[in-house]
Amino acid sequence: MRVRCLIRTALLVVLLLGGARNLLAQAPASPGVSVTASKQGQEYRFAFEGGAFPYVLRLWQGPMGGHTYRGLGLRGPWWKGGSFVNNTWYQNGFLDLVINGKRLLGQQDVDQEYPNLFDRCEILESGKRALVQYVWERREATIRLRFLVRPDCRALLTEVLLEPKQALESLAVSAVSFPGGYTTKGGGDRRMKTAQREEKSTTTVEVDLVKENFFLLCDARLDLADPINRRVGGEATGCSGLYVLPDGFVSMKVSLTGYPIDLTLTAQPGATRLRFAFDELAKPNAEAFEIVQQAAPQVLEILREKTFSPETLTGYDSERARREVAALAANAKVPRALLPPLQDALDRALQAVAAYRAGGERPISTEENALAALRLYERRLRTAQRHTASALRVFEMRGLGYTNYRVAEAVRGFLPPGSEVDAGYLEITGQGRNLTPFPNTVEEMYRNDAVLMLDVDTAALAPQQLQLLREYVEDGGGLAVFGGFYSYGNSDLKNSLLADFLPLTVVKSPFDLRYAPEQVLAVGNRAAFLKTATWGASLVSPWYHELTPAKDAVVLIKAEPAPWLAVRRAGRGRVLACAGTLFGEAPEGKILFWDWSGWPAFVAEMFKWLAGK
Repeated sequence: MRVRCLIRTALLVVLLLGGARNLLAQAPASPGVSVTASKQGQEYRFAFEGGAFPYVLRLWQGPMGGHTYRGLGLRGPWWKGGSFVNNTWYQNGFLDLVINGKRLLGQQDVDQEYPNLFDRCEILESGKRALVQYVWERREATIRLRFLVRPDCRALLTEVLLEPKQALESLAVSAVSFPGGYTTKGGGDRRMKTAQREEKSTTTVEVDLVKENFFLLCDARLDLADPINRRVGGEATGCSGLYVLPDGFVSMKVSLTGYPIDLTLTAQPGATRLRFAFDELAKPNAEAFEIVQQAAPQVLEILREKTFSPETLTGYDSERARREVAALAANAKVPRALLPPLQDALDRALQAVAAYRAGGERPISTEENALAALRLYERRLRTAQRHTASALRVFEMRGLGYTNYRVAEAVRGFLPPGSEVDAGYLEITGQGRNLTPFPNTVEEMYRNDAVLMLDVDTAALAPQQLQLLREYVEDGGGLAVFGGFYSYGNSDLKNSLLADFLPLTVVKSPFDLRYAPEQVLAVGNRAAFLKTATWGASLVSPWYHELTPAKDAVVLIKAEPAPWLAVRRAGRGRVLACAGTLFGEAPEGKILFWDWSGWPAFVAEMFKWLAGK
């Protein structure tokens, strides 16, 4: 026991000192094209995995050059095959929109009229293909920017769509590339290659996008064909590729005169939809141009398709939806109270999809209404479907020392046959905290009967993930939060979307741990699952969080006089909070709660209660 406690203490010290990239078990990479969301401070990231474009979009706000700056950047993954991956499209601001002469993002100082970095930022698809969007509400227009990665295409497909609120005087797209990446060689010898020509440094080029619609941006001095540039630690990182669908554009201006290559694509008067694609090529210049030239016909053809709407909407099968609802109505396991709201959600979804397919002058609003209606229907559908299975499914967010909670033992030994555990891992890097993998869709999240947070900071979850988890609980899911170094006071939990759900609330931060190794944990109320579950004698939790019960919370177990485990209802769901941690040793004659032989059976009863089964 002493050795195990020393190991846990050593792990904690390493984390406090900066630690390794990830001391926790790593989940295996999933196949296919997927995207994950994460957040650190005022930086919101979408990381694409799989396919030919494993890069990271980063929308951020922060100090730069003595000003508060906003930008949408693109950067390579931190690690790929054991080495750092750089990229050529500008990592702090590769793309911007200029509407009526004013930049959407790249201001030197934040526009006080629009203090929020964005209005909506979300994953629309992940798995078969990856689709994300940013939306801004401005006085002139609603602005939507979508990025798509497909398994059959090497480029980052991009669409700009505006829903004007007043007449637009002008619209342009601005892009910035640093071929070869950031180097000590400065601007080098910048080049732009097309099928018709090659332009060199010191020039500004006007492009007719009808005649020329794919481009390679490179540097003759930083060519990866040169062995000096290819060496380990060499400065060159490759070339940028750009593909432009000419529809909606007048022309493009390319400036090759400075360290960055600046591109300005001017839209036609009245244009509201623009499509183009970005490419990253860690190849010698000549080889990179051949790749872009060969890829251009396919990329441009994809851009011509109606490819930027979610397939859940474009491929919606109304007859299948009606059959799903009818099957659930005939299933005796489904609570009758769930059926009227489900039918109502289906009716609304059918109406909204019909309006979307009819088209109109407000494409963004119409599509958002349809997606919202489909999402509500899917939430209610998945909630009802969860009741048809006898087995339970648990999603476990695994933080430090998660194995000691013995979740797998509880599921295997004390839940119905077929019960399963899925898991995501808290990842601690030099760039912040992430939780991967995570059930990012309604289907993935709602298949779980209970979700556990085992010493996991909510700051590791992106806003969209927290919103999904909140909806899941409101709709009848179960949530359990346990303590540890990255929980409660030393986390963002008290400021998160989950704060008002918790039966135990944070009153001190960042350090809210209390040391009471002799304090025996005692039953407070024989309610909820403690009506049937057994609680052991002489159990202790040497370190636990000092928390306060919510007004409607039921405290089941106490570390007198403090609450240690409590429950409450949130919407139609159930929430449990445990103040315990996995720190410390048991005094003689006492037992650590997680070492108690009855702990797995107790955890299993907790799962059943959280699931409402």
